Amino acid sequence: LISEKGGSKDGRSGAIVGLPKEVSVDRRLPAGTRVTVRMPSRPGEPAAVVPPREPREKLGLHWGFSVRLAKDLPSVWSE
Repeated sequence: LISEKGGSKDGRSGAIVGLPKEVSVDRRLPAGTRVTVRMPSRPGEPAAVVPPREPREKLGLHWGFSVRLAKDLPSVWSE
């Protein structure tokens, strides 16, 4: 989740990723935007904003969930 603190002076946003400190990401995004990030391999580098499918497709990991609206309970399984 992109933080409301405003990010850094170099045009990057800060993201709340469940660590004690926010992580700088590689671009400026609006506060409140949900993002999937690839953590940097070296300290001091920004995390990369990646498509939400990347952990599953590239690493075979289940990560997160998707939400959709169904018109009724049977539609949950049939659509």
